Amino acid sequence: MTTGKTMAFNRIALLIVLALTSCASQRAAISAGELRNHVSWLAADEQEGREAGTDAAARSAVYLRRHLDAAGLIPAGDNGTYFQYFDIAAPSLEGASTLMIGNDLFDVNTLSASPAQTHDAQLVFADADDVEDLIVLAKSDGEIRAEVRDAAANGAVAIVLASDEFVAFDAVPGKLPIAVVLIDIKLYEKLTLDVFNSKVTVRLKADVQKQTKRARNVLALSPGISGEVITVGAHFDHLGWGGEGSLAPGTYAVHNGADDNASGTAVLLELAEMWGANRGGPVVANRGVLFCFWSAEEKGLLGSDYWVENPTIPLPRVLANVNLDMVGRVAESKVTVGSASTGDCFGEPLAVMQAYYAANEIDFKLNIMKGSLPGGGGSDHMSFHKKSIPAIFFFSGLHSDYHKPSDDAHKLAYPQMAVLADGLAEFIASLQVVADGFEYHKPQAAVDEEGEVRHVKRANVWFGSIPDYGAEPLDGGMQLSGTSPGSPAEKAGLQGGDILKQVADVEIFDIYDFMDSLATFNNGDTVGVKFLRNGEMKTTQLTFFPRPAGSAGRPH
Repeated sequence: MTTGKTMAFNRIALLIVLALTSCASQRAAISAGELRNHVSWLAADEQEGREAGTDAAARSAVYLRRHLDAAGLIPAGDNGTYFQYFDIAAPSLEGASTLMIGNDLFDVNTLSASPAQTHDAQLVFADADDVEDLIVLAKSDGEIRAEVRDAAANGAVAIVLASDEFVAFDAVPGKLPIAVVLIDIKLYEKLTLDVFNSKVTVRLKADVQKQTKRARNVLALSPGISGEVITVGAHFDHLGWGGEGSLAPGTYAVHNGADDNASGTAVLLELAEMWGANRGGPVVANRGVLFCFWSAEEKGLLGSDYWVENPTIPLPRVLANVNLDMVGRVAESKVTVGSASTGDCFGEPLAVMQAYYAANEIDFKLNIMKGSLPGGGGSDHMSFHKKSIPAIFFFSGLHSDYHKPSDDAHKLAYPQMAVLADGLAEFIASLQVVADGFEYHKPQAAVDEEGEVRHVKRANVWFGSIPDYGAEPLDGGMQLSGTSPGSPAEKAGLQGGDILKQVADVEIFDIYDFMDSLATFNNGDTVGVKFLRNGEMKTTQLTFFPRPAGSAGRPH
Protein backbone atom coordinates (compact mmCIF):
# COMPACT_ATOMS: atom_id res chain seq x y z
CA MET A 1 0.00 0.00 0.00
CA THR A 2 1.28 3.48 -0.92
CA THR A 3 1.35 5.84 2.03
CA GLY A 4 1.22 9.64 1.88
CA LYS A 5 4.81 9.76 3.10
CA THR A 6 5.92 7.45 0.25
CA MET A 7 4.08 9.54 -2.35
CA ALA A 8 5.70 12.70 -1.04
CA PHE A 9 9.12 11.06 -1.21
CA ASN A 10 8.49 9.98 -4.82
CA ARG A 11 7.48 13.54 -5.81
CA ILE A 12 10.67 14.87 -4.25
CA ALA A 13 12.72 12.21 -5.99
CA LEU A 14 11.18 13.14 -9.34
CA LEU A 15 11.97 16.81 -8.81
CA ILE A 16 15.57 15.93 -7.95
CA VAL A 17 15.95 13.86 -11.10
CA LEU A 18 14.48 16.63 -13.25
CA ALA A 19 16.78 19.15 -11.60
CA LEU A 20 19.78 17.14 -12.71
CA THR A 21 19.07 17.93 -16.34
CA SER A 22 19.54 21.64 -15.67
CA CYS A 23 22.53 21.43 -13.35
CA ALA A 24 25.12 21.01 -16.13
CA SER A 25 25.35 24.72 -16.82
CA GLN A 26 25.80 25.36 -13.10
CA ARG A 27 28.54 22.74 -12.69
CA ALA A 28 32.02 24.14 -12.09
CA ALA A 29 34.47 23.25 -14.86
CA ILE A 30 37.20 20.77 -14.05
CA SER A 31 40.58 22.43 -13.62
CA ALA A 32 43.53 21.56 -15.86
CA GLY A 33 45.76 22.58 -12.96
CA GLU A 34 44.21 20.03 -10.60
CA LEU A 35 44.52 17.32 -13.24
CA ARG A 36 48.19 18.22 -13.62
CA ASN A 37 48.67 18.08 -9.85
CA HIS A 38 47.14 14.60 -9.60
CA VAL A 39 49.15 13.21 -12.52
CA SER A 40 52.36 14.82 -11.28
CA TRP A 41 51.93 13.17 -7.89
CA LEU A 42 50.92 9.75 -9.21
CA ALA A 43 53.57 9.69 -11.94
CA ALA A 44 56.43 11.07 -9.86
CA ASP A 45 59.57 8.98 -9.51
CA GLU A 46 58.80 8.69 -5.79
CA GLN A 47 55.75 6.52 -6.62
CA GLU A 48 58.04 4.05 -8.40
CA GLY A 49 55.62 3.21 -11.19
CA ARG A 50 52.74 2.14 -8.89
CA GLU A 51 53.17 -1.60 -9.46
CA ALA A 52 50.26 -3.47 -7.88
CA GLY A 53 51.06 -4.99 -4.50
CA THR A 54 53.97 -2.66 -3.71
CA ASP A 55 54.33 0.01 -1.06
CA ALA A 56 54.24 2.61 -3.84
CA ALA A 57 50.85 1.37 -5.02
CA ALA A 58 49.62 1.43 -1.41
CA ARG A 59 50.74 5.07 -1.11
CA SER A 60 48.82 5.88 -4.28
CA ALA A 61 45.70 4.17 -2.89
CA VAL A 62 45.95 6.26 0.28
CA TYR A 63 46.30 9.42 -1.84
CA LEU A 64 43.08 8.55 -3.65
CA ARG A 65 41.26 7.70 -0.41
CA ARG A 66 42.14 11.03 1.16
CA HIS A 67 40.70 12.98 -1.78
CA LEU A 68 37.58 10.82 -1.94
CA ASP A 69 36.97 11.14 1.78
CA ALA A 70 37.47 14.90 1.65
CA ALA A 71 34.90 15.08 -1.14
CA GLY A 72 32.29 13.43 1.06
CA LEU A 73 31.85 10.23 -0.93
CA ILE A 74 30.72 7.01 0.76
CA PRO A 75 33.29 4.23 1.24
CA ALA A 76 32.31 1.27 -0.94
CA GLY A 77 35.08 -1.24 -0.26
CA ASP A 78 35.43 -3.89 2.43
CA ASN A 79 33.94 -3.43 5.91
CA GLY A 80 32.99 0.21 5.52
CA THR A 81 36.36 1.28 4.07
CA TYR A 82 37.37 2.61 0.66
CA PHE A 83 39.61 -0.42 0.02
CA GLN A 84 38.88 -3.85 -1.40
CA TYR A 85 41.85 -6.15 -0.88
CA PHE A 86 42.80 -9.15 -3.03
CA ASP A 87 45.86 -11.34 -3.48
CA ILE A 88 47.99 -11.38 -6.60
CA ALA A 89 51.00 -13.45 -7.57
CA ALA A 90 54.36 -12.20 -6.34
CA PRO A 91 57.72 -13.23 -7.80
CA SER A 92 58.29 -16.91 -7.05
CA LEU A 93 61.26 -18.18 -5.08
CA GLU A 94 63.50 -20.97 -6.32
CA GLY A 95 63.57 -23.95 -4.03
CA ALA A 96 65.73 -27.08 -4.06
CA SER A 97 65.03 -28.70 -7.42
CA THR A 98 66.52 -32.14 -7.98
CA LEU A 99 66.90 -34.88 -10.56
CA MET A 100 67.36 -38.44 -9.24
CA ILE A 101 68.80 -41.07 -11.60
CA GLY A 102 69.03 -44.44 -9.88
CA ASN A 103 70.72 -43.71 -6.57
CA ASP A 104 72.38 -40.53 -7.81
CA LEU A 105 70.79 -37.24 -6.79
CA PHE A 106 71.69 -34.09 -8.75
CA ASP A 107 70.93 -30.52 -7.73
CA VAL A 108 69.38 -28.76 -10.74
CA ASN A 109 67.67 -25.48 -11.51
CA THR A 110 64.17 -24.62 -12.65
CA LEU A 111 62.18 -21.64 -13.93
CA SER A 112 59.76 -19.38 -12.08
CA ALA A 113 57.19 -20.11 -14.80
CA SER A 114 57.34 -23.86 -14.11
CA PRO A 115 54.66 -25.51 -12.00
CA ALA A 116 55.93 -26.97 -8.73
CA GLN A 117 55.69 -30.70 -9.44
CA THR A 118 57.40 -34.03 -8.86
CA HIS A 119 57.30 -36.80 -11.48
CA ASP A 120 58.61 -40.37 -11.68
CA ALA A 121 58.79 -41.42 -15.32
CA GLN A 122 60.96 -42.70 -18.13
CA LEU A 123 63.31 -40.18 -19.73
CA VAL A 124 63.14 -40.04 -23.56
CA PHE A 125 64.41 -37.80 -26.32
CA ALA A 126 62.11 -35.02 -27.48
CA ASP A 127 61.82 -36.57 -30.97
CA ALA A 128 60.83 -40.01 -29.67
CA ASP A 129 57.81 -41.61 -31.32
CA ASP A 130 55.87 -41.63 -28.06
CA VAL A 131 56.41 -39.20 -25.17
CA GLU A 132 52.94 -39.59 -23.61
CA ASP A 133 53.24 -39.45 -19.77
CA LEU A 134 57.04 -39.44 -20.06
CA ILE A 135 59.79 -36.90 -19.30
CA VAL A 136 61.50 -35.33 -22.31
CA LEU A 137 65.24 -34.66 -22.56
CA ALA A 138 66.31 -31.85 -24.89
CA LYS A 139 69.01 -29.28 -25.54
CA SER A 140 67.50 -25.83 -25.77
CA ASP A 141 68.07 -23.57 -28.77
CA GLY A 142 66.94 -20.56 -26.76
CA GLU A 143 63.23 -20.83 -27.56
CA ILE A 144 62.34 -22.33 -24.18
CA ARG A 145 58.65 -21.50 -24.20
CA ALA A 146 58.15 -23.11 -27.61
CA GLU A 147 60.17 -26.19 -26.59
CA VAL A 148 58.14 -26.68 -23.43
CA ARG A 149 54.86 -26.05 -25.24
CA ASP A 150 55.73 -28.63 -27.93
CA ALA A 151 56.64 -31.26 -25.32
CA ALA A 152 53.39 -30.64 -23.46
CA ALA A 153 51.38 -30.81 -26.69
CA ASN A 154 52.88 -34.25 -27.36
CA GLY A 155 51.82 -35.50 -23.94
CA ALA A 156 55.02 -35.18 -21.89
CA VAL A 157 54.60 -34.56 -18.15
CA ALA A 158 57.92 -32.71 -17.71
CA ILE A 159 61.03 -31.66 -19.57
CA VAL A 160 64.75 -31.71 -18.75
CA LEU A 161 66.49 -28.91 -20.64
CA ALA A 162 70.18 -28.24 -21.15
CA SER A 163 71.68 -25.03 -22.45
CA ASP A 164 75.13 -23.79 -23.46
CA GLU A 165 74.42 -20.59 -21.53
CA PHE A 166 73.16 -19.94 -18.02
CA VAL A 167 69.38 -19.58 -17.89
CA ALA A 168 68.11 -17.38 -15.07
CA PHE A 169 65.26 -18.48 -12.82
CA ASP A 170 63.05 -15.64 -14.13
CA ALA A 171 64.14 -15.93 -17.77
CA VAL A 172 60.70 -17.04 -18.99
CA PRO A 173 57.69 -14.88 -18.01
CA GLY A 174 54.17 -16.14 -17.42
CA LYS A 175 53.28 -19.78 -16.83
CA LEU A 176 54.47 -22.99 -18.47
CA PRO A 177 52.21 -26.03 -18.90
CA ILE A 178 54.59 -28.73 -17.55
CA ALA A 179 57.42 -28.94 -15.04
CA VAL A 180 60.89 -27.87 -16.17
CA VAL A 181 64.36 -28.52 -14.76
CA LEU A 182 67.57 -27.12 -16.18
CA ILE A 183 70.84 -29.09 -16.27
CA ASP A 184 74.41 -28.36 -17.38
CA ILE A 185 75.94 -29.70 -20.56
CA LYS A 186 78.05 -32.36 -18.83
CA LEU A 187 75.00 -33.97 -17.22
CA TYR A 188 73.13 -33.65 -20.50
CA GLU A 189 75.86 -35.52 -22.38
CA LYS A 190 75.82 -38.29 -19.75
CA LEU A 191 72.04 -38.60 -19.92
CA THR A 192 72.14 -38.64 -23.72
CA LEU A 193 74.38 -41.70 -23.66
CA ASP A 194 72.29 -43.39 -20.97
CA VAL A 195 68.99 -42.80 -22.80
CA PHE A 196 70.51 -43.91 -26.09
CA ASN A 197 71.81 -47.18 -24.62
CA SER A 198 69.06 -48.17 -22.21
CA LYS A 199 65.76 -47.37 -20.58
CA VAL A 200 66.26 -44.63 -17.97
CA THR A 201 63.73 -43.79 -15.26
CA VAL A 202 64.17 -40.61 -13.25
CA ARG A 203 62.51 -38.68 -10.44
CA LEU A 204 62.21 -35.02 -11.34
CA LYS A 205 61.36 -32.36 -8.76
CA ALA A 206 60.77 -28.77 -9.87
CA ASP A 207 60.68 -26.77 -6.64
CA VAL A 208 59.05 -23.40 -7.26
CA GLN A 209 57.76 -21.61 -4.19
CA LYS A 210 54.81 -19.51 -5.25
CA GLN A 211 54.34 -16.23 -3.38
CA THR A 212 51.46 -13.76 -3.15
CA LYS A 213 51.09 -10.13 -2.19
CA ARG A 214 48.13 -7.90 -1.43
CA ALA A 215 46.70 -5.37 -3.84
CA ARG A 216 43.71 -3.12 -3.33
CA ASN A 217 40.97 -1.47 -5.35
CA VAL A 218 39.75 1.94 -4.16
CA LEU A 219 35.96 2.32 -4.30
CA ALA A 220 33.72 5.29 -3.50
CA LEU A 221 29.98 5.75 -3.96
CA SER A 222 27.81 8.71 -4.78
CA PRO A 223 24.42 7.11 -4.02
CA GLY A 224 21.23 7.45 -6.04
CA ILE A 225 17.61 7.03 -5.12
CA SER A 226 16.92 3.66 -6.74
CA GLY A 227 19.94 1.73 -5.46
CA GLU A 228 21.07 1.10 -9.05
CA VAL A 229 24.56 2.27 -9.99
CA ILE A 230 26.73 3.18 -12.94
CA THR A 231 30.36 2.15 -12.39
CA VAL A 232 32.99 4.56 -13.68
CA GLY A 233 36.50 3.19 -13.48
CA ALA A 234 40.18 3.66 -14.26
CA HIS A 235 43.20 1.61 -13.23
CA PHE A 236 45.79 3.40 -11.12
CA ASP A 237 48.58 0.80 -11.26
CA HIS A 238 51.45 0.64 -13.75
CA LEU A 239 54.64 -1.36 -14.39
CA GLY A 240 56.86 -0.30 -11.50
CA TRP A 241 60.50 -0.60 -12.56
CA GLY A 242 59.78 -2.38 -15.85
CA GLY A 243 60.28 -6.03 -16.58
CA GLU A 244 57.44 -8.07 -18.03
CA GLY A 245 55.17 -5.81 -20.07
CA SER A 246 57.78 -3.12 -20.61
CA LEU A 247 58.53 -2.01 -24.15
CA ALA A 248 62.00 -0.92 -23.08
CA PRO A 249 63.51 -4.40 -22.69
CA GLY A 250 66.57 -4.66 -20.49
CA THR A 251 65.93 -1.23 -18.95
CA TYR A 252 65.65 -1.09 -15.17
CA ALA A 253 64.02 2.27 -14.57
CA VAL A 254 60.86 3.71 -13.10
CA HIS A 255 57.97 3.42 -15.56
CA ASN A 256 55.94 6.40 -14.36
CA GLY A 257 52.84 5.67 -16.43
CA ALA A 258 51.63 9.25 -16.71
CA ASP A 259 49.27 8.51 -19.57
CA ASP A 260 48.90 4.83 -18.62
CA ASN A 261 47.01 5.39 -16.46
CA ALA A 262 47.61 8.34 -14.15
CA SER A 263 45.67 10.28 -16.80
CA GLY A 264 42.48 8.23 -16.40
CA THR A 265 42.95 8.14 -12.62
CA ALA A 266 43.23 11.92 -12.43
CA VAL A 267 40.13 12.49 -14.58
CA LEU A 268 38.18 9.94 -12.53
CA LEU A 269 39.28 11.55 -9.27
CA GLU A 270 38.12 14.98 -10.45
CA LEU A 271 34.78 13.52 -11.53
CA ALA A 272 34.42 11.78 -8.17
CA GLU A 273 35.12 15.03 -6.35
CA MET A 274 32.51 16.76 -8.52
CA TRP A 275 29.97 14.14 -7.45
CA GLY A 276 31.01 14.34 -3.80
CA ALA A 277 28.75 15.85 -1.18
CA ASN A 278 31.30 18.45 -0.05
CA ARG A 279 32.13 19.88 -3.47
CA GLY A 280 28.78 21.24 -4.62
CA GLY A 281 28.53 18.65 -7.38
CA PRO A 282 25.44 17.38 -9.19
CA VAL A 283 22.31 16.75 -7.16
CA VAL A 284 21.34 13.21 -6.26
CA ALA A 285 19.93 11.34 -9.27
CA ASN A 286 17.85 8.23 -9.71
CA ARG A 287 20.97 6.09 -10.17
CA GLY A 288 24.15 6.36 -8.15
CA VAL A 289 27.73 6.35 -9.41
CA LEU A 290 30.36 3.97 -8.08
CA PHE A 291 33.83 5.39 -8.70
CA CYS A 292 36.28 2.50 -9.12
CA PHE A 293 40.04 2.88 -9.02
CA TRP A 294 41.29 -0.53 -10.13
CA SER A 295 44.60 -2.10 -9.25
CA ALA A 296 46.56 -4.84 -11.07
CA GLU A 297 45.14 -4.03 -14.52
CA GLU A 298 48.64 -4.36 -15.94
CA LYS A 299 48.84 -7.91 -14.55
CA GLY A 300 45.73 -9.02 -16.41
CA LEU A 301 42.69 -6.93 -15.37
CA LEU A 302 42.96 -8.56 -11.94
CA GLY A 303 41.39 -5.78 -9.87
CA SER A 304 38.26 -5.28 -11.95
CA ASP A 305 37.94 -9.02 -12.49
CA TYR A 306 38.10 -9.59 -8.73
CA TRP A 307 35.42 -6.97 -8.16
CA VAL A 308 32.91 -8.41 -10.64
CA GLU A 309 33.40 -11.81 -8.98
CA ASN A 310 33.24 -10.30 -5.47
CA PRO A 311 31.16 -7.14 -5.92
CA THR A 312 30.79 -4.75 -3.01
CA ILE A 313 27.44 -3.71 -4.50
CA PRO A 314 25.13 -6.51 -5.72
CA LEU A 315 25.92 -7.06 -9.40
CA PRO A 316 22.24 -6.98 -10.51
CA ARG A 317 22.20 -3.31 -9.45
CA VAL A 318 25.14 -2.50 -11.76
CA LEU A 319 23.66 -1.25 -15.02
CA ALA A 320 26.73 -0.16 -16.98
CA ASN A 321 30.45 0.53 -16.83
CA VAL A 322 32.46 3.48 -18.11
CA ASN A 323 36.20 2.89 -18.43
CA LEU A 324 38.94 5.52 -18.76
CA ASP A 325 42.35 4.19 -19.77
CA MET A 326 45.01 6.41 -21.35
CA VAL A 327 43.16 9.69 -21.87
CA GLY A 328 46.09 12.10 -21.55
CA ARG A 329 47.37 12.38 -25.13
CA VAL A 330 44.48 14.51 -26.35
CA ALA A 331 46.47 17.39 -27.83
CA GLU A 332 44.52 17.01 -31.09
CA SER A 333 41.24 17.30 -29.17
CA LYS A 334 39.87 13.88 -30.00
CA VAL A 335 39.26 10.66 -28.15
CA THR A 336 38.35 7.18 -29.34
CA VAL A 337 35.19 5.64 -27.89
CA GLY A 338 35.10 1.85 -28.01
CA SER A 339 32.42 -0.71 -27.13
CA ALA A 340 29.60 1.84 -27.29
CA SER A 341 27.57 -0.74 -29.19
CA THR A 342 27.33 -2.99 -26.11
CA GLY A 343 24.41 -0.97 -24.74
CA ASP A 344 21.75 1.27 -26.31
CA CYS A 345 21.95 3.27 -23.06
CA PHE A 346 25.14 4.94 -24.30
CA GLY A 347 23.56 6.56 -27.38
CA GLU A 348 21.76 9.42 -25.66
CA PRO A 349 24.58 10.28 -23.22
CA LEU A 350 27.09 10.40 -26.12
CA ALA A 351 24.73 12.74 -27.96
CA VAL A 352 24.46 14.89 -24.81
CA MET A 353 28.25 14.99 -24.57
CA GLN A 354 28.60 16.05 -28.21
CA ALA A 355 25.82 18.63 -27.80
CA TYR A 356 27.66 20.07 -24.80
CA TYR A 357 30.75 20.64 -26.91
CA ALA A 358 28.72 22.12 -29.76
CA ALA A 359 26.72 24.45 -27.49
CA ASN A 360 29.92 25.77 -25.94
CA GLU A 361 31.70 26.00 -29.31
CA ILE A 362 34.37 23.54 -28.19
CA ASP A 363 36.21 21.71 -30.93
CA PHE A 364 36.49 18.23 -29.45
CA LYS A 365 35.83 15.07 -31.44
CA LEU A 366 34.47 11.75 -30.24
CA ASN A 367 35.57 9.01 -32.63
CA ILE A 368 32.84 6.48 -31.82
CA MET A 369 33.84 3.12 -33.19
CA LYS A 370 31.05 1.05 -34.69
CA GLY A 371 32.31 -2.15 -33.09
CA SER A 372 34.80 -2.74 -30.31
CA LEU A 373 38.47 -1.91 -30.55
CA PRO A 374 40.42 -4.67 -32.32
CA GLY A 375 41.26 -7.22 -29.67
CA GLY A 376 38.60 -5.73 -27.41
CA GLY A 377 40.77 -2.81 -26.27
CA GLY A 378 42.22 -4.90 -23.43
CA SER A 379 41.30 -2.88 -20.37
CA ASP A 380 39.01 -3.12 -17.35
CA HIS A 381 35.73 -2.75 -19.25
CA MET A 382 36.34 -6.30 -20.48
CA SER A 383 35.66 -7.62 -16.95
CA PHE A 384 32.14 -6.19 -17.23
CA HIS A 385 31.65 -7.57 -20.73
CA LYS A 386 32.12 -11.09 -19.42
CA LYS A 387 29.25 -10.46 -17.00
CA SER A 388 27.06 -9.16 -19.87
CA ILE A 389 27.05 -5.62 -18.48
CA PRO A 390 27.22 -2.81 -21.09
CA ALA A 391 30.67 -1.21 -20.89
CA ILE A 392 32.14 1.70 -22.83
CA PHE A 393 35.81 2.65 -23.21
CA PHE A 394 37.35 6.14 -23.61
CA PHE A 395 40.92 6.09 -24.95
CA SER A 396 43.13 8.79 -26.48
CA GLY A 397 45.41 6.35 -28.35
CA LEU A 398 48.75 4.59 -28.26
CA HIS A 399 52.05 6.43 -28.67
CA SER A 400 55.77 5.79 -28.74
CA ASP A 401 56.10 6.27 -24.94
CA TYR A 402 53.60 3.49 -24.17
CA HIS A 403 54.95 1.11 -21.49
CA LYS A 404 58.30 2.88 -21.36
CA PRO A 405 60.07 5.01 -18.75
CA SER A 406 59.45 8.03 -21.02
CA ASP A 407 55.68 8.12 -20.31
CA ASP A 408 56.06 11.19 -18.10
CA ALA A 409 53.73 13.83 -16.69
CA HIS A 410 54.98 16.79 -18.74
CA LYS A 411 53.86 15.12 -21.98
CA LEU A 412 50.13 15.19 -21.22
CA ALA A 413 47.72 17.77 -22.67
CA TYR A 414 46.02 18.99 -19.48
CA PRO A 415 43.74 21.71 -20.95
CA GLN A 416 42.30 19.17 -23.40
CA MET A 417 42.03 16.58 -20.61
CA ALA A 418 39.91 19.08 -18.69
CA VAL A 419 37.68 19.56 -21.74
CA LEU A 420 37.27 15.78 -22.01
CA ALA A 421 36.50 15.54 -18.28
CA ASP A 422 33.80 18.22 -18.51
CA GLY A 423 32.22 16.32 -21.39
CA LEU A 424 32.42 13.09 -19.41
CA ALA A 425 30.56 14.80 -16.57
CA GLU A 426 27.71 15.47 -19.01
CA PHE A 427 27.89 11.88 -20.26
CA ILE A 428 27.74 10.34 -16.76
CA ALA A 429 24.95 12.65 -15.56
CA SER A 430 22.91 11.69 -18.62
CA LEU A 431 23.60 7.99 -18.08
CA GLN A 432 22.22 8.34 -14.56
CA VAL A 433 18.80 9.33 -15.88
CA VAL A 434 18.54 7.75 -19.35
CA ALA A 435 15.24 5.86 -19.56
CA ASP A 436 16.39 2.41 -20.67
CA GLY A 437 18.73 0.52 -22.99
CA PHE A 438 20.74 -1.41 -20.43
CA GLU A 439 20.33 -4.77 -22.16
CA TYR A 440 23.77 -6.09 -23.12
CA HIS A 441 24.66 -6.45 -26.79
CA LYS A 442 27.61 -8.71 -27.43
CA PRO A 443 30.10 -6.88 -29.70
CA GLN A 444 29.59 -7.90 -33.29
CA ALA A 445 32.41 -9.66 -35.09
CA ALA A 446 34.02 -7.71 -37.90
CA VAL A 447 32.77 -8.68 -41.37
CA ASP A 448 34.31 -8.39 -44.80
CA GLU A 449 32.76 -6.80 -47.90
CA GLU A 450 30.69 -9.95 -48.52
CA GLY A 451 29.36 -9.91 -44.97
CA GLU A 452 31.45 -12.87 -43.87
CA VAL A 453 32.82 -12.89 -40.31
CA ARG A 454 36.47 -11.83 -40.20
CA HIS A 455 38.70 -13.79 -37.86
CA VAL A 456 41.89 -11.98 -36.97
CA LYS A 457 44.82 -14.31 -37.49
CA ARG A 458 47.57 -14.59 -34.89
CA ALA A 459 50.63 -12.52 -35.79
CA ASN A 460 53.65 -14.69 -36.51
CA VAL A 461 56.19 -11.87 -36.46
CA TRP A 462 56.87 -8.55 -34.74
CA PHE A 463 56.31 -5.51 -36.94
CA GLY A 464 56.72 -2.78 -34.30
CA SER A 465 53.89 -0.48 -35.33
CA ILE A 466 51.76 1.52 -32.90
CA PRO A 467 48.32 1.89 -34.54
CA ASP A 468 46.39 5.13 -34.32
CA TYR A 469 42.99 3.71 -33.40
CA GLY A 470 41.34 7.11 -33.68
CA ALA A 471 42.42 7.73 -37.27
CA GLU A 472 40.09 7.07 -40.20
CA PRO A 473 42.09 7.28 -43.43
CA LEU A 474 39.77 8.41 -46.21
CA ASP A 475 40.69 5.67 -48.69
CA GLY A 476 41.52 2.99 -46.14
CA GLY A 477 44.81 1.84 -44.70
CA MET A 478 46.17 1.64 -41.17
CA GLN A 479 47.56 4.88 -39.79
CA LEU A 480 50.44 4.78 -37.32
CA SER A 481 50.82 6.92 -34.23
CA GLY A 482 54.43 5.80 -33.98
CA THR A 483 56.80 2.82 -33.97
CA SER A 484 58.53 0.90 -31.20
CA PRO A 485 62.23 1.82 -30.81
CA GLY A 486 64.53 -0.79 -32.31
CA SER A 487 61.65 -2.50 -34.10
CA PRO A 488 61.55 -3.67 -37.74
CA ALA A 489 59.16 -0.79 -38.49
CA GLU A 490 61.52 1.83 -37.07
CA LYS A 491 64.52 0.37 -38.88
CA ALA A 492 62.51 0.45 -42.11
CA GLY A 493 61.98 4.20 -41.64
CA LEU A 494 58.27 4.17 -40.81
CA GLN A 495 57.01 6.89 -38.48
CA GLY A 496 53.92 8.36 -36.86
CA GLY A 497 51.38 9.64 -39.37
CA ASP A 498 52.29 7.11 -42.06
CA ILE A 499 49.35 5.17 -43.49
CA LEU A 500 50.17 1.55 -44.32
CA LYS A 501 48.65 0.54 -47.65
CA GLN A 502 50.34 -2.76 -48.50
CA VAL A 503 52.62 -5.32 -46.83
CA ALA A 504 54.18 -7.65 -49.40
CA ASP A 505 51.20 -8.77 -51.52
CA VAL A 506 48.56 -7.99 -48.90
CA GLU A 507 46.63 -4.75 -49.44
CA ILE A 508 45.86 -3.02 -46.14
CA PHE A 509 42.42 -1.48 -45.83
CA ASP A 510 42.22 -1.69 -42.03
CA ILE A 511 43.96 -3.18 -39.01
CA TYR A 512 42.39 -6.58 -39.65
CA ASP A 513 44.13 -6.82 -43.03
CA PHE A 514 47.36 -5.80 -41.35
CA MET A 515 47.08 -8.47 -38.64
CA ASP A 516 46.22 -11.09 -41.26
CA SER A 517 49.37 -10.19 -43.18
CA LEU A 518 51.60 -10.74 -40.15
CA ALA A 519 50.43 -14.33 -39.90
CA THR A 520 52.06 -15.15 -43.24
CA PHE A 521 55.69 -14.17 -42.52
CA ASN A 522 58.62 -15.57 -40.55
CA ASN A 523 61.60 -13.96 -38.84
CA GLY A 524 64.27 -13.22 -41.42
CA ASP A 525 61.80 -12.47 -44.21
CA THR A 526 62.20 -9.17 -46.03
CA VAL A 527 59.05 -7.62 -47.46
CA GLY A 528 58.10 -4.50 -49.34
CA VAL A 529 55.87 -2.03 -47.49
CA LYS A 530 53.85 0.66 -49.27
CA PHE A 531 52.66 3.64 -47.24
CA LEU A 532 51.33 7.15 -47.61
CA ARG A 533 53.28 10.00 -46.06
CA ASN A 534 51.84 13.48 -46.42
CA GLY A 535 49.78 12.26 -49.36
CA GLU A 536 52.71 10.76 -51.23
CA MET A 537 52.97 7.00 -51.81
CA LYS A 538 56.31 5.60 -50.69
CA THR A 539 57.92 2.15 -50.52
CA THR A 540 60.40 0.69 -48.07
CA GLN A 541 61.91 -2.71 -47.32
CA LEU A 542 61.25 -4.23 -43.90
CA THR A 543 63.04 -7.25 -42.41
CA PHE A 544 61.39 -9.17 -39.58
CA PHE A 545 63.39 -10.19 -36.51
CA PRO A 546 62.36 -11.43 -33.04
CA ARG A 547 60.96 -9.09 -30.43
CA PRO A 548 63.47 -8.58 -27.57
CA ALA A 549 62.76 -10.46 -24.36
CA GLY A 550 60.43 -8.58 -22.03
CA SER A 551 58.90 -6.61 -24.87
CA ALA A 552 55.20 -7.32 -24.82
CA GLY A 553 52.12 -5.21 -25.17
CA ARG A 554 49.59 -3.72 -27.53
CA PRO A 555 51.85 -2.48 -30.37
CA HIS A 556 51.92 -5.06 -33.18
